[in-house]
Amino acid sequence: MVHKTGTQILFIFLFTFSTLFAGTDSEISRLISWNPVTLDINGNPESIIYYYIYCDETPLLESTAEYFLAATVESNFRHYDDRYLNPDLRLYYLVTAVDEYGNESLGTMDSSLPVELFAFNVCEQNGKIVLTWTTQSEKDNLGFNLYKSSEKNSPFEKINPYLIKGAGNSTTKTDYSYTDLSVQPFQVYYYMLESVNINGTKTRHESKNIYVTGGKPDRYVLTQNYPNPFNPQTTIDYAIPEYSFVQITIYNTRGEEIRKLVNTYQSSGLYTISWDGHDTFGGKVSSGIYYYRLKTNNFSEIKKMIYTK
Repeated sequence: MVHKTGTQILFIFLFTFSTLFAGTDSEISRLISWNPVTLDINGNPESIIYYYIYCDETPLLESTAEYFLAATVESNFRHYDDRYLNPDLRLYYLVTAVDEYGNESLGTMDSSLPVELFAFNVCEQNGKIVLTWTTQSEKDNLGFNLYKSSEKNSPFEKINPYLIKGAGNSTTKTDYSYTDLSVQPFQVYYYMLESVNINGTKTRHESKNIYVTGGKPDRYVLTQNYPNPFNPQTTIDYAIPEYSFVQITIYNTRGEEIRKLVNTYQSSGLYTISWDGHDTFGGKVSSGIYYYRLKTNNFSEIKKMIYTK
């Protein structure tokens, strides 16, 4: 691990804990998120290259290799752990920032809270986008906002004119839905759900993307994988406007082929493929940056993704 040296990083970002579940991993994962570091202890701009995440069952958690989970360049991380199956167990998290000189901050800590968000789904119905989500329990939850963007890295804009009222404090499941009418066919949209606490604290959860068809695809589309970073599995959506020989291939940063996910002829349509972090021979790849490419006779596009352990 990197030892603390030199000027201490000012670690003043907000640490939040949420549990946004999806798919078969719903009972064993938690999404941890925080606001990025921008200043050092002297108030000067800070260049952060990694965030380190630690976890254990003790509130006396320290930043040592024994408790180390992962290093990530993002300001969120999904943690998979069988210990979440125990409803009486509380896990504690420590997040630290590491700058370009290797200085590691003291970090900030929080503990796991009761399950709040159980599911968040986005689907198309008759050319409209219907967003649904379910809470298994709520604590001091004032309500929700929904945000949309047409680009993964572009600013998200709020689409609900008024706060969607939450249940406040509840120990039973509550279902919510919202219909977005302002969408165009043959366009990828990214949606993000935000919960608002009664004290005004806002927590944004992982985004979901969808390709609006409204009919037959009129162009090739390769979407950003989700979740990203990911562990143990990520999903890639793509659209093919014509009968084509299609290849989707995973590469490492040296340009070496890791695995070919698709290698066949496909008709016009929308497709979804998943990657579980295994190479062609069934071995687990190491943490790091990988690239995936959609290639046909008339189209080629490459996107980046991050695998964490």
